[in-house]
Amino acid sequence: EQITVGAAENHDYVRHELTAMNGKNVTDRTWTSLGYDTRPDAKLWGANLAEQFGYALEKDPKVIYLTGWNEWIAGRFSEWQGVENAFPDEFNDIASRDIEPSRGELKDHYYYQTVNFIRQYKGVRAIPEPTFAKRIDITSDVSQWADVGPYYAAYIGNTGDREHYGYVGYNYSDSSGRNDIIGAQIARDGEYIYILVECADDITPCTDPLWMNVLLDTEAEGGWEGYDYVINKTAPKDSCTAVLERFTGDGYASEYVADVKMNLNGRYLQLAVRKSDLGISGNSFTLNFSVTDNVHDIGDSGTFSPGKKSVYSKFSGNILEFYTSGDVAPGGRFMYSYISTDENTGAIPEISSAAAPETSDDGGPRKGCGGSAAVTAAAAFAALGGAMCRKKNENE
Repeated sequence: EQITVGAAENHDYVRHELTAMNGKNVTDRTWTSLGYDTRPDAKLWGANLAEQFGYALEKDPKVIYLTGWNEWIAGRFSEWQGVENAFPDEFNDIASRDIEPSRGELKDHYYYQTVNFIRQYKGVRAIPEPTFAKRIDITSDVSQWADVGPYYAAYIGNTGDREHYGYVGYNYSDSSGRNDIIGAQIARDGEYIYILVECADDITPCTDPLWMNVLLDTEAEGGWEGYDYVINKTAPKDSCTAVLERFTGDGYASEYVADVKMNLNGRYLQLAVRKSDLGISGNSFTLNFSVTDNVHDIGDSGTFSPGKKSVYSKFSGNILEFYTSGDVAPGGRFMYSYISTDENTGAIPEISSAAAPETSDDGGPRKGCGGSAAVTAAAAFAALGGAMCRKKNENE
């Protein structure tokens, strides 16, 4: 009925007794029934967790009890279970049991390994197919997106200030939450990829630093952390011109590709990117993407003051900041996935030739989920029980 799965255990596999994590013969993250994984980077591969989860999937119990999540306590005892100077639960990267993302070498490896196994255990929803191709005039209002699907929903209300005491002498704070990204849509025609980003409230001015980046993965080789292109990374802020850049493969470095048509109106941002500028031709392609706002380096300028926002100005490419600052849709490393095929493209509408947009009147919010099921993070949040479609209030 139930099986327990862990990243490591407080167990001496020789004496078959409880032991501290710094004891002898401990079944740490690299231990399996065949012995220890001795690869140089074995602590990142989670052989212990993989073997245990594999066994649990084979038995297919009603409940899998996963341990542990957010403990990270270096409790020290002069003696415990026969081990002197004992650390029962957390000793180092290898001899520890936690799964949640953390700074340091473990990063978020165990989190996504766990997500992978949860998907196999619980299953995932299929990624919804896009609606037929459609020409979008981004200088016009957002009502033209009403029949475009899927709607990519994101968590709402996760941009509030945070401040809390940590270990003795440490205080953790962040006030970088700015634009609360709540959803996105994509459309395409023969020439353009159109992107609509929706926020909970009016989007701040495009002159803000670290403003509304759209990261795109065309499944090409190289890039940065799985992304190949980025919009608004270094766009000229004085003119509010959107720019498409390609990641060079040298960390977070990028190079100019082309200008991007953009229209900001209220809580909606519309973009039009030429398919050719993304290396896309024809109707069959996969475009994975994320949207970020005000993601910044740890220790960047600004100090927390209750009721007052700090100013952050720099992001150097540590993707772990996707968990801690600004807003990211979907969360962490997850991406939304848009899969276009010849079959779901339909007839190609007239190619857009609109000039660069000026600010236009907002035609009002859309209702429902754009006539199609919504998808989150390529079904990643489905693995964690996340809702796929957010119903909208008629008065919203």
